[in-house]
Amino acid sequence: MDAVYLDELARYAAILPGRSGGAPPGKRPLGKRADGPPTRLREAVSAPLACLAGGALTQRFHAWRGATGKRYVFSVFPLCPDLPEFEDAVMLAVGVATNGRRRILHADETGPVPQATMSGAMLRARRSGACEVHFHLLARTASARRAILGDLAGA
Repeated sequence: MDAVYLDELARYAAILPGRSGGAPPGKRPLGKRADGPPTRLREAVSAPLACLAGGALTQRFHAWRGATGKRYVFSVFPLCPDLPEFEDAVMLAVGVATNGRRRILHADETGPVPQATMSGAMLRARRSGACEVHFHLLARTASARRAILGDLAGA
């Protein structure tokens, strides 16, 4: 992965609203009731990054919102044989409907040896109809990656 791509990802991730899990002043986080505990969202919500709208990178990044309302930025790649093998990343196999709506078909953590995880995951992804693979590269620990997978699965 080239340094320019990582620099751009870090720069855009740093300006995302709600990056620390909080909401802008005067707004409550998605998935929270004003008077109580978090509510459960019906499904993980995905969206392109608004800050990239109309730019060359619009299709390269996507955000998924989990059950807690937290938002996670993913790099998007077409499902193909020469897919990058990122270590210690959250990986989503994603199907895209004709209306453009995305759905998670398989989710996993690549671990320190991504080849072992990805070969089986990509086979399941192809069989389930996935056409994209999304990678979240910003979770630094295994427990953080497991928490993201749980949050997206609970949505």
